[in-house]
Amino acid sequence: MPKGKRTIDVAWSFKVKQNAAGLVEKFKTRICARGFRQRYGYDYTETHAPVTTLVSWRACLAEAACKGMYVAIFDIRSAYLKADLEEETYLAPFPGVTPPHKGMVMKLIHPLYGLCQAGRSFYKHLHKTMTSMGLVRSTNDHCLYTYWAEDGNILRVNCHVDDCCVTHSSPELYAKFRKELSRAYDISEADD
Repeated sequence: MPKGKRTIDVAWSFKVKQNAAGLVEKFKTRICARGFRQRYGYDYTETHAPVTTLVSWRACLAEAACKGMYVAIFDIRSAYLKADLEEETYLAPFPGVTPPHKGMVMKLIHPLYGLCQAGRSFYKHLHKTMTSMGLVRSTNDHCLYTYWAEDGNILRVNCHVDDCCVTHSSPELYAKFRKELSRAYDISEADD
């Protein structure tokens, strides 16, 4: 480990997810970094990650209602693990991991939930993905992306961290968008 760096420890998070009837749907486990131990200027420099504004979200839903457009909501699974971590961050071995040699640590490549800069890292990755697909970011809301198809159809995406609300005028356009986005992320669409 480089001189002047220190390790971040982690905690396991266990959750039981229930369905609408109250029955166990699945058990979830997540490793969370204890980011509150990070030091500004040493372990990270920026943390700001924009999220869509309520005004933009409501405006998109109002437009969809007035124009008879479709609405889709989805979640990006394990979102932070898709982004790249710019800062050098090291983890101490945690329960369940035995290093091959005493004193070894793990260097993170992707951010974990709990790191101070994790949200920002994911936003930068999401922005790069959306713009590479031809969507244009709004100048007023940095988490509102719009795509205008040549045939006049429109698709708008509001992003709140890893939760997205899409309003669109064409199911075919949305299917194409979702297929392309699925190449970059694992998407979990809302059932209702």
